[in-house]
Amino acid sequence: MPLADRALIVGIDRYPALGPLSGAERDATEFYKWVTTAGGVDPANATSIVSSAFERAPELKPWAEQPAQQAIDDFFHAVQATSDENDAAGEGPQVGKRLYMYFSGHGFAPALDKSGVLMANASRTAPINVAAMWWANRMYEGGWFDEVLLFQDACREPMRQADLSPPFLVSLGLSGQENRRRFFALSAKNDQLSLEKAIGGGGARGVFSVTLLAGLRGAARDARTGEITAAQLKAYLQSNMKNLLTPQELANPEIANQPEVFDPDPFVIVGAPPGWTAAAAEEFPVRVSLNGSRDARIIGHDLKDHVTQTGAPDPWNVTLPRGYFRVLADPFSSDVFEVTGALVADGAKEVIDVAVQ
Repeated sequence: MPLADRALIVGIDRYPALGPLSGAERDATEFYKWVTTAGGVDPANATSIVSSAFERAPELKPWAEQPAQQAIDDFFHAVQATSDENDAAGEGPQVGKRLYMYFSGHGFAPALDKSGVLMANASRTAPINVAAMWWANRMYEGGWFDEVLLFQDACREPMRQADLSPPFLVSLGLSGQENRRRFFALSAKNDQLSLEKAIGGGGARGVFSVTLLAGLRGAARDARTGEITAAQLKAYLQSNMKNLLTPQELANPEIANQPEVFDPDPFVIVGAPPGWTAAAAEEFPVRVSLNGSRDARIIGHDLKDHVTQTGAPDPWNVTLPRGYFRVLADPFSSDVFEVTGALVADGAKEVIDVAVQ
């Protein structure tokens, strides 16, 4: 019997001791919608932990706010229980092929390359947390799943005196790690803030989460194969998150404008839609300045012509799929450029400007 994929989705808006967020639960809800449809996870195997599922704690007891760490612990206890059941049935201790982990809320960085997501009952003096990346690595190394994907939309504010809460499950110690795959993307780098803001109406959203979901819903597809690979998603996140920020936000070094994506293993995250052809690839606007009307053509990485025009106007407006291209204009002028599939802050497609002399 095939093993089921699983998902843990956490979105915390209510932090009585730290100050509320506005978009964490909304982003978690959107990720849940994606992962239980296009992501292929049966809703019965997708655990959603969000603020609105719990009653508010009494005003004078912020340490009693939910969700607390036990809710996360319960998920991993259930993973181990399934492992034990599978092993007892003679099927081996593996739980599933793929595990998705998504966290949105307040976060902190106790040291370089470490990161924790704070639970709802956390405070500055009691930073109760889940070490999401430690857990993702434990699931990957231990063999519960073949593929582990972690997406974390949380600040990585410096809290040097705080400790991460380590995973409590003992590794299964299964062989075959060379065949396992992982993809970890964090919304901010060490000591940076993750931004949430109004994007496209409907309330505040995390800049990272909006970019991530756009990529997973198709914007990060390979123009040739239609697949969303780990490499494609990494490139899309790093090219496009910053396009949702204003010039002032981009100029602020404390605000993350690129996620931290740990070098992913090569694997397909989302397969091509049925009937996909290269002709179905989404295209984006490109404006080529030719310094006067000229014969011109644009070739792709495969050295094949994508667009040609005799006496192309200046500027020459074309549309192209994501990828690298070279424009050639008579006589002997050329330039190389990339179409990233970027969106601007209002959600419109960014126009790529290219100039040849």
